[in-house]
Amino acid sequence: MRRFNSELLEFAATVGRRIWNRGSRRRDPLLNERYVSKVPSAQQTVDLFGGSWASRLPIEGVRSGTVALFEDERIQWLLERLGGAAGLDVLELGPLEGGHSTMLERAGARRVHGIDANTLAYLKCLTVKELLGLKATEFELGDFDAYLDTCQQRYDLIVACGVLYHLVDPLRTLLNMTRLSHRLFIWSHFFDPVAMPKSDPRHAWMTGEVRRHKIDGEELTYHYRSYGGTKHGLAFCGGMMSKAVWMEQGEVVQLLERKGFKVATAFVTPDHPHGPAACIFAERA
Repeated sequence: MRRFNSELLEFAATVGRRIWNRGSRRRDPLLNERYVSKVPSAQQTVDLFGGSWASRLPIEGVRSGTVALFEDERIQWLLERLGGAAGLDVLELGPLEGGHSTMLERAGARRVHGIDANTLAYLKCLTVKELLGLKATEFELGDFDAYLDTCQQRYDLIVACGVLYHLVDPLRTLLNMTRLSHRLFIWSHFFDPVAMPKSDPRHAWMTGEVRRHKIDGEELTYHYRSYGGTKHGLAFCGGMMSKAVWMEQGEVVQLLERKGFKVATAFVTPDHPHGPAACIFAERA
């Protein structure tokens, strides 16, 4: 059974109360806003989310976002490393708008299991699944860290693209990932004092708080970053807390190697406009 967020349930309850408890036959403005009087179309469905789309959807003639997440060169690189995704059972952490899920399914994945805590992102993923006819992909609404903590199922591949730098305890996530799969794909921003010194405008959101964090004998340096109020914007797609932790790329690679993974990196971009970033593919024999 799907685990629905309390915000969605409360929204549904509010609409229901307003519709059924009016006590009159007057037309309800809220109810009217929930109906569409035009011929069905993909654009009409996409427009439910207004201008909040980040992705450019692969549907001819449909206006959405601008980022090519449905033809992402980072995922193409991953698929080249894998030799395709045929038959793979994939766990995707934070699928956002389903772009990478779609690429993995179309590359032959047997199953793509996406978990996202963002209610808007989850609904967009369901919309994409419907519009593109995805069959091997399923999305769930919830905290993927809570899922990972108790998960006993193993996956052929875990994808964490654009999520680790939004977390408050990424070491916890990484260790669970190494426990549940022998193939990991990560794209993340990382803290790099050389590439992003204090004089760099990208450093402005770093709080200056730094500490060493240890779990089960493994230890990483945590650099804290503030969201500065952006969490309240409709287009915000970061973490659930008011701040997040950035790790150091070298420490992450060393951790994975200690866990028996062979590591390859790509798309190392110290000058990325939002902070130094890189792709990591780790595989354990």
